[in-house]
Amino acid sequence: MSTVTSSTPSVIPFAAPSWMQRHPLASYIFLAFSGTWLLFLPAVLSKGLGLFTMDTTLMMILLMAGVFIGPLAAALIVTGVTEGKASLKNFLRRFVQFRVGLGWYLLVILGYPLVYLVGLAPLVGIGAYTGAGQNLPAIFTAYLPALVMSVIFPALGEEPGWRGFALLRMQQRWGPLLGTFLLASLHALWHLPIYFIPGFTQLDSSTPLSILGQSGAIIAASFVWTWLYNHGKQSIFFAMLIHAASNASPSLVVAMLGNFRPDPWYQTLMFGVIALFLIVLTRGKLGYRTEAAQKPEEK
Repeated sequence: MSTVTSSTPSVIPFAAPSWMQRHPLASYIFLAFSGTWLLFLPAVLSKGLGLFTMDTTLMMILLMAGVFIGPLAAALIVTGVTEGKASLKNFLRRFVQFRVGLGWYLLVILGYPLVYLVGLAPLVGIGAYTGAGQNLPAIFTAYLPALVMSVIFPALGEEPGWRGFALLRMQQRWGPLLGTFLLASLHALWHLPIYFIPGFTQLDSSTPLSILGQSGAIIAASFVWTWLYNHGKQSIFFAMLIHAASNASPSLVVAMLGNFRPDPWYQTLMFGVIALFLIVLTRGKLGYRTEAAQKPEEK
């Protein structure tokens, strides 16, 4: 299936705010942050700061809703309001754009955990891998189930907005390198409230140093994600799969190497090396083609 092409409707389906018409990207960022942070705020105040007691079920509902009512809803709203029904349908079709090439699917599904297992060798030592072969069934009992679940949550809530909506526009306006860096920085900042909700993140602590390390890992990995996404014909489903593989891979590491989770700073270094290699290899293009630009530049 070919990638979505630019479409400018002759009639906007309903009266859109002029600021959203002029600044769709800024509108998306505002809605993505406000939608998520407002729904995460009760959990931060309750479980994070202990200011009041909140029902656990209600808290989880708000947290899950915050992931979807942030980036996903923002992308749908801004696309529909500023570009009309035809572009919105085109955007939704990219959710089921599965034809990106078997090789790219294998690279994501198998390559992501392989990066972790190989990249962690200097940290854990070769001896940690002596019994890893006996734990290969964990690919089917731990990794693949986590992969499927992560496609739905949180990837379905995040990737239609960050990659599916924002990255297209940021690459067109600033190019793949600066566009990816700006997107990744915003995406990292968007996660901020999560770190102050105990049990909702894999971080051992919410110290400024650990949060900064996790943000660095998100930024470094985003350059790899951009390269994969551009080669995946800008499929939103493929972007969701990339995100899911990232979230699921640590479960395989734990199953094969024991109860070990890499420090976020080490992940920053690990993915930073891969990102630098891809930047050099692609001469900074990261698979981006100007003729594939899909959205008009934001004025």
